[in-house]
Amino acid sequence: GTDAKAKNFDCTRGVIYCKTAHNGEMPDKIVGSWLRLDGNSFREDAAIFVSDKPASLHVVSPNGQQKCAGEYVLLASERFRGQPVWQQRRGNFRICCSRDDTWMVVSGTPQEAVEDSIALLHCDQPHFGVMPDKVTRCWSRLDGDSMVVDDAIKVASTSAKPAKFHVTTPNGQQKCGGEYVLCAGEFANNHPLWKQMGGKCWLYSGTNGFWIIGRAGAKKKNFECS
Repeated sequence: GTDAKAKNFDCTRGVIYCKTAHNGEMPDKIVGSWLRLDGNSFREDAAIFVSDKPASLHVVSPNGQQKCAGEYVLLASERFRGQPVWQQRRGNFRICCSRDDTWMVVSGTPQEAVEDSIALLHCDQPHFGVMPDKVTRCWSRLDGDSMVVDDAIKVASTSAKPAKFHVTTPNGQQKCGGEYVLCAGEFANNHPLWKQMGGKCWLYSGTNGFWIIGRAGAKKKNFECS
């Protein structure tokens, strides 16, 4: 922290450190345990993870396999075929590496989906170490028994969710106007959810992948509507 800065970093441990000498390797490439200061001593903590991989990814698939859409969180301690794995927040889908070194979205754990035919979403481009949000080829989705190329499928790094939105609709449905506040920890179809302040409207993602403003009826359906 500031103590290390004040010493011009002429120190050895700080408050978190890796006990393996780096020899010029970057922090995310080091093989070894990290330790954190706990009281007056350092404690090894396997949960500490340093990575250049996106902490979360956002998947959009409006034309099919909508259940795969939403936010995916990096599983710090899990790798599959030597690559990182992201799990859908509040869901059972994962982004992982296929046997052909391409990215895919599967249901359940990657170990359960050892055959690529189980992929629900799939990018045909070998990633060569490039993360899912950086590949340039289109993604495909499972449609019946075959994969269909769908350029509407998007995988992107998740940006911070705005705490508030202001909606203006002067020519009609004025009751939907006003300020909407993020409902922390709540999701609609695996996407963030905002509630109208002082009103009965909600800003949510429908099952069709569109942003929608709805009223109490949508809430009663748990936002499983479009």
